[in-house]
Amino acid sequence: MGVKRLILVVLLAAIFAGCAQRPQAEEALETEKPDNLVEYGRALFADASLGTNGKSCLTCHPEPSTLSGVGDKYNPKGYFKMAKREMTLKEVINFCIEVPMKGKPLPENDERLTALEAYLKSL
Repeated sequence: MGVKRLILVVLLAAIFAGCAQRPQAEEALETEKPDNLVEYGRALFADASLGTNGKSCLTCHPEPSTLSGVGDKYNPKGYFKMAKREMTLKEVINFCIEVPMKGKPLPENDERLTALEAYLKSL
C-alpha cells in the first residue's frame, strides 16, 4: 500500500509541476524582442504573460484593426467606459492589464508599455 501511495504522490507532483510551467511560446516572447517598437507591441498584444489568468489583449480584441483610431481618441485623454473616467492610452492599457488580465500595471517608463502604445497608435 505504501508504494502505491508513493507512486501516486510522485505522479501528482509531476503533473502539478507541468501545470506551473508557461508554454514555450510565451517564454520565447519574453527573451526575443523585435528591434521595431511597433512589432514589439504587436508581439506583446498576444502575450498572456502580462497578466496572471492566461488572457492576452487578443482575448478581448481578437481583431486589433477594430481599435483603429484609439491613439487619437486617448490623445491626450478620452473617456473610457469600463473605468468610467477619462484616461490616457497608457492608462487604458494598464487598466486592461490590471483588470481583465489580472496583472500588475506597467511603470510609465516601461518599454513594454511604450511598445503597446506605439502598436495601438499604428492601427
